[in-house]
This record gives sequence, structure tokens and C-alpha cells, in this order.
Amino acid sequence: MRTELERARLVWPAGSMMSYWWCADQYGWPLLGKSWSKLDAHRINIDTFLACSRSESEKPELLEYYKILKQVKISQHCCWTLKKEPSGLVQAELGVDLVFKGLMASESRTRAKNFLTRGYLFEGKKRDYLHGQPFFHCQPLAIWTDEDIWAYIRRFQVPYASLYDVTFHTIDGKVEHVRRNGCLGCATDFGYKSNHMFVLRQTHRRAWETIMRAGMAQEIRNLQRAMRSGQMTIFDVFTAEELIEAQPCILDDMDGLGGEPSPGGLIYDPESD
Repeated sequence: MRTELERARLVWPAGSMMSYWWCADQYGWPLLGKSWSKLDAHRINIDTFLACSRSESEKPELLEYYKILKQVKISQHCCWTLKKEPSGLVQAELGVDLVFKGLMASESRTRAKNFLTRGYLFEGKKRDYLHGQPFFHCQPLAIWTDEDIWAYIRRFQVPYASLYDVTFHTIDGKVEHVRRNGCLGCATDFGYKSNHMFVLRQTHRRAWETIMRAGMAQEIRNLQRAMRSGQMTIFDVFTAEELIEAQPCILDDMDGLGGEPSPGGLIYDPESD
């Protein structure tokens, strides 16, 4: 049995690095936002809960959520393991009690609302790493826009990452520059047009293929089939490998229609869920 599990790459040797791949295998893929990742636990525990729980919810939407979760491995645990926890440990080691952030109110409705209620400087809620001592967040760019940022860069000759010179094509053929950087394999904005994986497929094709072939394409296929239960679609006809090769690519978003700009031109913010 162990040999079969190792052949299927379902056994991780003791001491394995908790990488992106480990997180995806143990918890699930960062597919869709926080509202789809309520159960932040090892996938084996989620499967046990879904299989053995006898409780019945009175909320139809929660039952529908559990129905989809049974078929799709979704989690944002990689964000905690690879970003938040390590940065928190460094924060504690250095005794950092003030964090500067480059968030802008123009990026999303949630960030605009947060600025209006919190202002430029506010106290953080989580104090785990500083043993109960307060720490603060500062958002000096809160009322800046993209135009303000680029005007400042040009005026003072500020160096910037070459990624922002990379371009991609929208579904209607327009050429746009990459506007935001982020984790390479993050698909939390999959429900939106011009999402991260849609852009990655054009700008870093090999990386996109690696992520898709490693399991994300299969989970997108599972998600599409689960949400279209009872309807025969292309996701029922073709395998994940065949969908990766298909052109035009229908793995780009929930509609399978490609990267149209998101409503209002707003950038997806996973904190809004």
C-alpha cells in the first residue's frame, strides 16, 4: 500500500519542506477567495468531516458549499505557511511594532472602505508574535493612484521591477501592462476576469503549465463540473491535460471565456471575501 501511495506522490518524507506544492497537496489549491477557504485544515480532516458529519445545516448556501468542497481541494493555507507566518516570526525576532504597507484605496472597494474607517495609521488586531504588545499598520500611499505612482517614479527616477514592463493581451485584443505583482501560483482571483493565472499563461507560459499540470487544472475542472452539476459541458468531455492544450484556453476563469477586464476596472482583493 505504501508503495502505491509513494507512486501516486501521496507520501511526503519526514522533514519535507513546506513548499507551495506541499501546501497544495496537504490543504488544497489557492483557487478562489477566502469565502471558499473557510475550513482551513488538512484536506484529510476536511474529507473526514464531510464524509462523517451527520449535522444538517438550515442554510442552503452552506450545503451547496459543502457539496462543492467534497469535489474540489481549495485552500489559502499556502498564504499563511509561506508568507504570513514567516513574516510574523521575523517581525517578532526584530521587535517590529510598525509595518508600512503600499495599499491604495483605489485598488478595491474593500481597501477604500478600510481607509475611510481606519485612516493612515491604525493598530493591528493580531498580536501573537509580539506577546500581546501592540503594533501598528501605516498606509502612506492610501490616497495615491496608479498615475500618481508612475509620475513619482518618472520624476525621481525610482528603480522598479522589470515585471511592470511586461505586457499581455486581453480577450478583446488590447495590450495591457502587468499592474500588480503577487505569488506565482496564486489563483484566489479566479472568479474575476484578467485574473492572475490568465496573465501568467501569457507572460510565463512554462510556469503556468507547471502549475496546471501539477494539479491546478484538475481542480479547476472539478470546480467547473461541480458548479454545473447536471449539465454536460466541455469539462465532462476532456481531461485536465487536454484542457491545458486546448486553444483558446478555457481554464482562464469561471466562465471559460478569457480575460475581460473586471467590473469597474477594480483589482480583485481577496480580503473582500
